Amino acid sequence: MLLMANRTLTTRRKRIWTALVITATCAVVALGVFVRPYLIAKYWGAVKDLRNAYLVSAPLAGADLHRADLQRADLRGADLRGADLRGANLEHADLRGARLQGANLHDADLLFADLRGADLRGANLQGANLWAADLMGANLEDANLRAADLTSVRLENADLSGARLVETILQEAILRRASLHGADLTGVDLDRAGLWGANLTGVDLRRVDLTTTYYDKLTRWPERFNPRAAGARLGGRPFCEYVDDDPDC
Repeated sequence: MLLMANRTLTTRRKRIWTALVITATCAVVALGVFVRPYLIAKYWGAVKDLRNAYLVSAPLAGADLHRADLQRADLRGADLRGADLRGANLEHADLRGARLQGANLHDADLLFADLRGADLRGANLQGANLWAADLMGANLEDANLRAADLTSVRLENADLSGARLVETILQEAILRRASLHGADLTGVDLDRAGLWGANLTGVDLRRVDLTTTYYDKLTRWPERFNPRAAGARLGGRPFCEYVDDDPDC
């Protein structure tokens, strides 16, 4: 009986130690997968490789991510308010719902980035590459987009009120139902852009070339502005160069 009791006790101890080892291993893995990328991004982001990092909802307000490599990083819902992202590589990064108010993204690469619903109020995106990025529903109020490349960008339902779009490239951009109220469009390139249902009230369009821009009956123009006289095209659809039989192209 005593021998059997000892064997049972030994078996229980082994099971307890095994469970402890498994728990410790999982904790170490969790630290490596979730905590380590956050610590790197928060304190050493400017000199570390953060490609494919999992940083969902990470508190990174004011973080130094200057020239950080964040390709394909998952930053959904991350707090990046006031963060230094100058020259950062954010190609294919997932920034859905991210908070980027006042962030510095000067010359950042956001090629194919997903910024749906992101808050970019007052952010500095001067010279940034946003080619084919998705900014549906994003808030870019008062953002600086001077000389930024927004070719083929989706800006449906985005808020660009008061934004600086001086010499910004918006070729083939989709601005359906976007608000550009009071924005500065000096020297903007709107070649083949779609302004269907967009709000352009309070915008000075006297020096804006609209001859290859599309709009519809829901587009709101500045008071006494005649889009047809300015050369804008009623109807159309994006990427018309691929359509041979569309009379609006």
